[in-house]
Amino acid sequence: MQPRQYQLALAALAFLSPLASADVFNVRGPQPDFTEIQPAVAAAQDGDVVRIWPGSYQAFWIDDEALTLVAALPGAGVVVSGTYRVMNLAASRSVLISGVRASGSDGIALVVSDCQGSVRIRNSTFVGGIESGGYPWNGFPGALIANCEDVMMVNCSCTGGSSGFVSWGVDGLEINGSRVSLFSSTFTGTSGGTEDDPGASGYNGGNGVTSWGSHVFLSGCTLRGGNGGAADWDIDFWTGQYGYGGDGGSGFSGGSANSWFLDNIYLPGTGGWSPDPANVGQDGQDGNLNGTNFPGLARFLRVKRLAVDEEGLQLNFSGAPGDQAYLMIGTSPGYRFRPMFGPQLITTSGGSSLIPMRFVGTLDSTGSLQVEYRLRDLPAFGHGVLHVQGHMRGSEVYHSSSSWAVILDSAW
Repeated sequence: MQPRQYQLALAALAFLSPLASADVFNVRGPQPDFTEIQPAVAAAQDGDVVRIWPGSYQAFWIDDEALTLVAALPGAGVVVSGTYRVMNLAASRSVLISGVRASGSDGIALVVSDCQGSVRIRNSTFVGGIESGGYPWNGFPGALIANCEDVMMVNCSCTGGSSGFVSWGVDGLEINGSRVSLFSSTFTGTSGGTEDDPGASGYNGGNGVTSWGSHVFLSGCTLRGGNGGAADWDIDFWTGQYGYGGDGGSGFSGGSANSWFLDNIYLPGTGGWSPDPANVGQDGQDGNLNGTNFPGLARFLRVKRLAVDEEGLQLNFSGAPGDQAYLMIGTSPGYRFRPMFGPQLITTSGGSSLIPMRFVGTLDSTGSLQVEYRLRDLPAFGHGVLHVQGHMRGSEVYHSSSSWAVILDSAW
């Protein structure tokens, strides 16, 4: 089936044109401006785009700048060795990152902290560092979000690091004092280790996601807890007892009042073994007991991260078969989750509307719909960012995940 086609309203061009004076910096690639990400970020100003070509890069940070960082090519070719940070973002600024992986060689792979503005991260993988030193030798979480007002992760993966020796399991993602929305992502806690001493107990597995004092919405995610570590085979000489198996990690661990779930998969870790059956560790929980569960299927809207003007921008809706899909296009990230207990279960606030919400089609029997928008020509070396979100009406009424696309003039 061919996707339905629409022409973007003239208002879209009015939005994109003012950004013609902003810059697009290339990190490596055919015409490089920089060879590392951090110098490009330092040179960039609000509204600029940093286009990153495949390669291995050093750690970097974004400190209160409104920037867009995108991998230049599809796939997972942009890898940061170390931690990258987004911090101190003012409410008037936003940061968008897509396709930038990180392996926290000696720490947490991703840290987002003290941000009042919106942070959007998609199509990225984060693996925590191995062995933080001390005793036991613990790894680091894949990602940490702390004291932030509006963070969304879509199509991401966060995995805790581990030492492979004596260690507690580590969480995939830790959230502290923040408002966070998680879509179509995988979060994996690592398994606990075991001390090699008679009568020693195993360590607990890490959680897929751990939340403290936060508002968290998870939709279409997979949350995997790590297994508990096994007790040592031998009996303790002094006590005459065997050690305890570590408890399995939960898919999600957090406060019950401020957590909401829609259509997730939970894979809690199993309790660790012990020679004494009475000392076997407890299995982790899936997380359903720690929040409000919404009925029905998750809804998503996906677009490619880079598009050239005068080309088609394909919008991919997914949800329940028969859903009526409506499109919202905005000038800024507008998704701030809040639960509604009426016919509309999930809604949004914030963000300015570019064109009125419009009906674009009905999802087919597979729960999918493709819509293509034609983009008109931008001024020479112009660029901009379009933010899109779906409004889905079926047996439930939900907003989809939001997404965004960088639109570049062909001169770039």
